[in-house]
Amino acid sequence: NSLTTESGETKNIIVDNNKPTKPLISSGSYVNNTWTNSNVNLQIESSKALSGIKNYRYIVNNGEVPSENEWNNSAVLNGHFENNNLLNLNENLIANISNLNSDLNKTYWFRAESNAGILGEISSYNVKIQKSAPRNTTIEYEEPNSEGWYSKSPYIKLNDIKPLERQAPIYIHYKLWNKSVGETENSVNEVIYDGSNLPAISNDGEYSLRVWTVDEVGNRSDVAADVYKDFNYDSTMPIMSLNYDNNNSTNDKYYSKSRNAILSVNDTNFNPDKVKIKVTSVDNGNTVEMSGNSWSSDGIVHSVTIPFDSDGDYKIEAMCSDKAGNVSNNINDNDFVIDMTAPTLDISNVQDLSA
Repeated sequence: NSLTTESGETKNIIVDNNKPTKPLISSGSYVNNTWTNSNVNLQIESSKALSGIKNYRYIVNNGEVPSENEWNNSAVLNGHFENNNLLNLNENLIANISNLNSDLNKTYWFRAESNAGILGEISSYNVKIQKSAPRNTTIEYEEPNSEGWYSKSPYIKLNDIKPLERQAPIYIHYKLWNKSVGETENSVNEVIYDGSNLPAISNDGEYSLRVWTVDEVGNRSDVAADVYKDFNYDSTMPIMSLNYDNNNSTNDKYYSKSRNAILSVNDTNFNPDKVKIKVTSVDNGNTVEMSGNSWSSDGIVHSVTIPFDSDGDYKIEAMCSDKAGNVSNNINDNDFVIDMTAPTLDISNVQDLSA
């Protein structure tokens, strides 16, 4: 429209009753409404109005659509025009919110204000920044016996960990390795807990468990807060056997020379203090509980020698348990007799020169 003044001068008049269009929002490599641990920069531009764009207004909140009253009191974001030409109403007004660099989970609402004083269509952008490390979880488990062992597979529970309000989701990670078979922390795969795949110990061994958390962005919980726990599991009963170094008997029972009993225990989790050996002297009823000489070990086979070097009628009984409390088979051997004394001949009631 144009207007002619009294002096005959013609002036252009712009009548603008329309809302400015939605501003465009760009953020470089950041994707709207996703979590990041990098800084975020927002650029607002390209809103159009016949009368031109005066500025942008913005509100920051937790996602609630702002009311018109809130927009009337909203913050003003001034920008710059391309080519710095303020006289051209069609120039693009560009504004920035730069260097968002701390934990953040907010919605940014933008709308342009035209030179006619009209507020435009609304655009929004969700910014989620997580730079602080997540908290770690805790675990629950059955207590082992007094020697630190389990005879049944221990149940290990990973407690759920919730992020603090408006923080990135947290996921539980763990590693479980069996040192008894040569595994190390570096040789086993990392597991992400999905609510069902709890750490499971099914084979005998000495295990270590490490638990930590990682949030959706990739931030790891503090290493110093890692849960680190050992679990020793043995479900296998010890196997006992009894052998002798002298099996040259008369009538399956009588021995004219001394003999040694060799008691062996086959067990990966051996405790000599858990072995009970009972030697009974059958002829006089005396019973002696003994451990024999010092135990020797060859891998998982542990042996002790019990000497029988004096006359007597003997019987051996033995049993044991290991550190986990698994009980062995019983040894209950037949009795045997050691008789190393030569018989003597005693002649009596014979008169001299009577023959």
